[in-house]
Amino acid sequence: MQDRYAGDVGDYGKIALLRYLQAQGFSVGINWYRVHELDSEKNADGSYKQEDGKYLISDKLRDCDPVLAECLTQIALSKRRSIDLIQKADLIPNAIYYNSNFP
Repeated sequence: MQDRYAGDVGDYGKIALLRYLQAQGFSVGINWYRVHELDSEKNADGSYKQEDGKYLISDKLRDCDPVLAECLTQIALSKRRSIDLIQKADLIPNAIYYNSNFP
């Protein structure tokens, strides 16, 4: 997981599933495998090869959980896009997080 992808459609699916499991009585722990960006992900000018914002939550999927979709979209479009913002949004109450960098 990289901060620059926080709030995308992948997070929407993961968090929706974890919220559902929590509602069924499960305790939730999230272990982010936080990795640094690789030089191979960038073009010669420093821009990214994969267009950020390409995987935002579609209108079709938003209907499944509009509140979650709106919160994640705000994170994805923010200038401070990060895993930390997802955690601070408390989208999964009482979840335990671990997010140290992974080499």
